[in-house]
Amino acid sequence: MAELKLAAGDAVGALAAIERALRIDREHAGAWLTAVRLANSGRLEREDAAARVLDASNPGSRTASEPALRMLTAAATLTRDEVLAGM
Repeated sequence: MAELKLAAGDAVGALAAIERALRIDREHAGAWLTAVRLANSGRLEREDAAARVLDASNPGSRTASEPALRMLTAAATLTRDEVLAGM
């Protein structure tokens, strides 16, 4: 759902969908990839979006190291996929 909202230009709706997905399953790889796409889209304040995503995955801890590692892994995966798509 978040991917569809992001593609339609609804960054706020995409962020809400990402937050819902991570509250249900904080290891949801698709939600992490979409969070990175959202952060890179420039449609929302990057720091605020990252804080909300981290908080959704680990409530009460906006600086949690485990969710931050997932976000970093998702960013690396997305970058790799984009590089390979351009080849």
